[in-house]
Amino acid sequence: MFAIQRQNKIKEILLQKKSITVSEMAKECKVTLETIRRDFEVLKSEGFLLKVYGGAVLRDHAQADFSVLPSVLMENKLQMAGKAAEFILPGDCIFIDHSSTALCILDQLKNINITNLNVMTNSYNALSKLLEYPGVSAMATGGALSRESGGLFGPAAVNFFSHYHLDKVFLSCCALHREKGLSDRTEQEAQLHNAAIINASHVYLMMDHTKFDKSNFARVCDWETGNITTLITDAPLNTEWKEFLRSRQIDFYD
Repeated sequence: MFAIQRQNKIKEILLQKKSITVSEMAKECKVTLETIRRDFEVLKSEGFLLKVYGGAVLRDHAQADFSVLPSVLMENKLQMAGKAAEFILPGDCIFIDHSSTALCILDQLKNINITNLNVMTNSYNALSKLLEYPGVSAMATGGALSRESGGLFGPAAVNFFSHYHLDKVFLSCCALHREKGLSDRTEQEAQLHNAAIINASHVYLMMDHTKFDKSNFARVCDWETGNITTLITDAPLNTEWKEFLRSRQIDFYD
């Protein structure tokens, strides 16, 4: 296992467990304790973790540090994006948000019929990638650019949705909870996601397994008011989640 693979594995486990020991990571990666200590030092310099005696803990702000998240679980994100792209049809008007998971959908456009496809986004990176598809009509929400996430936010971005009807919305929030609904890191993200959800016929929520049974600072919507039609994830759902989603007639792919 290469260093970058080990470090991404450490990130993935820390996002789930919040803390890990040197010995358990050495066993997981089949390397020496000293190798894991060096990996911890690299991730400490990135601001992802804090070293403690015998191990490491996730830094409080790491969940909100967009610079360290895009490379985490990339294979899983591509898997979810591949499934999401199957629902895109010719003539659709879709919205893709600023998340790294949603951005992966654009790599799948070469594999589907994109005739008369209209793509709206609040992602600077998505707009750049859409230049590769001259047959796709692209539109930005407008708003203030976040240099951290590459997303457009604020009143202009939120008001954008009131002028259009979206066939399908593809997005990823930072937390998902059966009682507390969907939530995000910032109020601006939550407001944008809420506006997209309420102006769409179908909402495809792409959530990796590290985001389940958690809540964050800003509430996006609850299950009653949120028009979530499909949940796509990267790992098998437990019985409680499956029953919960079925009770709300939400399709799921795990």
